[in-house]
Amino acid sequence: MADKLTLPKAKFSHELHAAPVDPTMKAAEATTGKLYRVPVNAIKVIPGFNLRVETPDYVEHRNEIRASIKANGFNPKKPLSGYVAEEDGKNVIYVTDGHTRLAAVQEYNADPDTAEKDEVTHLPVIVAPKETSMVDLLVELHTANTGRKLTPFEQGVLAKRLIGEDMKKGDIAARLGFTPRYLDDVLLLANADSKVKQHVAAGDVSSTMAIQLLR
Repeated sequence: MADKLTLPKAKFSHELHAAPVDPTMKAAEATTGKLYRVPVNAIKVIPGFNLRVETPDYVEHRNEIRASIKANGFNPKKPLSGYVAEEDGKNVIYVTDGHTRLAAVQEYNADPDTAEKDEVTHLPVIVAPKETSMVDLLVELHTANTGRKLTPFEQGVLAKRLIGEDMKKGDIAARLGFTPRYLDDVLLLANADSKVKQHVAAGDVSSTMAIQLLR
């Protein structure tokens, strides 16, 4: 197996304090039409929120997005999702869906071969209403993902987080579109010991085989 991977933790806690959207966007010098156009350096990541495991396949996928940005620019029809919250007394704009695209843009901008005139300066962001809950944001990590789907292991971690938000398994299955059996299967992966999780996340052992062995 390659170098040990950093895995997302199923136990996740980050209290979001809703902040006013319009003043925050104005302070960030974001412009708006149908969407907010937010400066890349004004978009922040919630620590530990993203479920993605940086496997070689995932890194390759991110590199493909970066190559596409270099060739075609950022696709404005693929906006990020965001949430405005208070952090250390300041109102900030968090990305809640589109972490890979944001990272690809940041890497593209940081590339020494990228001319300043070609840098992506703003990204389209749809901002969630302030009453949006953490459960809603977590569920969106799965339901709003129309690109590279979450792996079964990542889905299991998501399900464990939702259980940690006091959701019942039946409600979780309904929100995520899982059968009860599939939900139990991915939870097996998320609850496995660390060695098994490392091998599954890295793709050394298929999720199907791991589930069979764990059962």
